[in-house]
Amino acid sequence: MNSAIYRMNVSDRLKIGIKTRLSYVIPYIEKWPQAMYLGIDPKNISNTVVQIHQISDEIWYISGDKSVDYTWYTKRALLSGLYASTELFMIGDRSKGQEATWEFLDRRVDDVVSAGQNINFTRNFLSAVSIGVNSIATILKPYKFDDSEMRRMQAEAILRQKEQTANNKEQQK
Repeated sequence: MNSAIYRMNVSDRLKIGIKTRLSYVIPYIEKWPQAMYLGIDPKNISNTVVQIHQISDEIWYISGDKSVDYTWYTKRALLSGLYASTELFMIGDRSKGQEATWEFLDRRVDDVVSAGQNINFTRNFLSAVSIGVNSIATILKPYKFDDSEMRRMQAEAILRQKEQTANNKEQQK
């Protein structure tokens, strides 16, 4: 870990971790709502949850978290909610350089750090995040996007797989 990061407090480390990860989304921000909608599709949701958990785990690890008790779970759950809510905020942010998103993140990280010290707040925060996440489908569903290219590519891949299987059987004869 960079020595400058060692001198930062935990909340600043969390902010840098989330901001760094979300900065990878910025070049795709116009299409990101569609990607998020695909992520909450019932057949994709379990993978999406795992990916967000892995992001949260990595950010906590880089931030210096060494917990081995139940707080390991609560910290990651809180950060997962924070990450998802900041990502949702960002897709609607039209400010220059996502300034409003980073201000939102600053406020929410302070909430999460406080929540980590207060388990009652944790329940309320998770409940609020749950309500927000559940509304993702409602927010994003009106977006119409053309997935015909994706479906065409999937059909071609299935066809190639069938042809390869047939060729393998033919070669075995």
